[in-house]
Amino acid sequence: MKPIQIAILFVVGAAAMTNVHAQTAAVVVRDAWVRAPEPSKMETAAYMTIENTGAEKRAVVAVTADQAKVAEMHKMMMDGKLMKMTQIAKIDVPAKGKASLKPNAMHIMLMGLTGKLAPGDKVTGSLKLDDGTTVPFTAEVRK
Repeated sequence: MKPIQIAILFVVGAAAMTNVHAQTAAVVVRDAWVRAPEPSKMETAAYMTIENTGAEKRAVVAVTADQAKVAEMHKMMMDGKLMKMTQIAKIDVPAKGKASLKPNAMHIMLMGLTGKLAPGDKVTGSLKLDDGTTVPFTAEVRK
């Protein structure tokens, strides 16, 4: 490979990595918290605000949590007089906007907890976006 080809590959690679970092920095998690589970339960929910400062809409397409075997995106909705929880495939985050995950609305279900969670503990995880980037989060356990 000629030196000029190597230089071009380096410049193109560096530009691509800068773009991925910029996309990740455009989406951040704020005010993340996890509800302290009942002593007999091995599942709970996480809530947060996902903020997108970028010019393009994004969507959360997967989620992980280090303290749970399974993490899923859910929403609550009325079905007649009953409130039902349904798994959802994505959480849209508008350009220059926010998605709020809160009780009795969209949230992240943490199932198969790997240990007991008490108020003050931290839950760590990440959100995978539709562009392939990930956004880390740390959530404090609260009552």
